[in-house]
This record gives sequence, C-alpha cells and structure tokens, in this order.
Amino acid sequence: MGVKKNGKITGFSVFTFNRESENNVLSNNIHIHQLIYNEPNALQQISTFFHSQKDQVNRIMISTQDLDFHYLLDDARNDSNNLIPPVFHETNKFGIGIMYRIINVKRFFQQLGKHHFNRVSTTVTFNVRDSFYKKNEGPVTVSFNNGKPFVTQGAKAQITIDIDISDLSSLVLGIVDFKKLYMYGRAKVSDEQYVDDVNLLFHTTESPICTTGF
Repeated sequence: MGVKKNGKITGFSVFTFNRESENNVLSNNIHIHQLIYNEPNALQQISTFFHSQKDQVNRIMISTQDLDFHYLLDDARNDSNNLIPPVFHETNKFGIGIMYRIINVKRFFQQLGKHHFNRVSTTVTFNVRDSFYKKNEGPVTVSFNNGKPFVTQGAKAQITIDIDISDLSSLVLGIVDFKKLYMYGRAKVSDEQYVDDVNLLFHTTESPICTTGF
C-alpha cells in the first residue's frame, strides 16, 4: 500500500494479514513488515488506513527500527499486559541483529573526502583493534578541516583514540555517540577535554536503517 503526491510515492507499507487463531478465520492480526515515508502527510495517510481496519483485526504488529515510534501512538502498550517494576508498561520487544563493519579504516575516510563531519577541525589518530582482520589493525591518522576528512599518516594528532573496529564502525555510521562509548569504557581518549569535540565530530541526528532481510 502506497501514498502518491504529485505523481511521486511519498510513503508505502508492506504488510500481511495473519490469523490470530487457526480455529477462527474471522480473527486476524496485521503484521507491518515495512513502513517507509519521507513526509508527515504520508505517515498520516498510512496510519489512517491501518486505523480503518480496527473492525477487522485484533492487533497491529509492526517491525520498526524507529526508536521513537511509540510517540505516534496514544497508547503505546502492547498486548502482553506485562508490568516492569515499579510500574512501567511493556511497549515492545527490542533486539540487535545487523552489524556494520569497516574492513579498511584508511580507505573508508578517503572515500568520504567530500563528506563533512559537522564542520569540526582537528586531527585524530585512531588506534584500531581488529582481532578478526589484522590488516585493518593499527593507527590511522585523519585530519578534519572544517569537517572534511583527509588521511594524513604520520601527522601529529591533537587527539588519540583507542577503539575496537566494531565500536568505530558504529561510531562513524552514527549508530552510537562517542560519549556513550567513552563512558562505557569502550573507547579511550588521550585527553578527556576533547570528548565533546569527538562527540560532535561524529554526531548524527538519525541512525542508519537497513530494510534488507537476512
């Protein structure tokens, strides 16, 4: 099901009707597998369609990577009726599946030469640990000029960061903030006064989304 505006698709959803019980063909649930939209009106029209099915289905289940999705609902509780102490209502089940991985740190930053990392100017040496692929392990120095990255091996770095490739991959893709990695002990910085600078360097307003099933 899709929404069109001026001849262009602005949102769509992939869903199935599933029997709630094998013994009752009249009792169904809707399972939303994908919900993609790029403007509020598209989301509102799609939501209106699903709301119109309330006399036909018992529950609507949605698979989403949107951590803020519960703000769309007047009642975000699921049908488990579980209470999490002291008095928190269960709203969803959360899992981690897909993991992004940089296989060549130096090449990664070279390919992002036209991208700007929040206009920050600094030089960082990443001391990368990679137990799975040793060729990807070791120091990589990157100079950021108004946010534009340039690999400058051997240059004197203002900041040195010790980090595992798994956490670096999540950091540069905007999945996690540097402050979190620092607080959790997953990343070490040569001088803690630069934590905010590094956090701004890689901060993004939206995390990546992958809709490919594996």
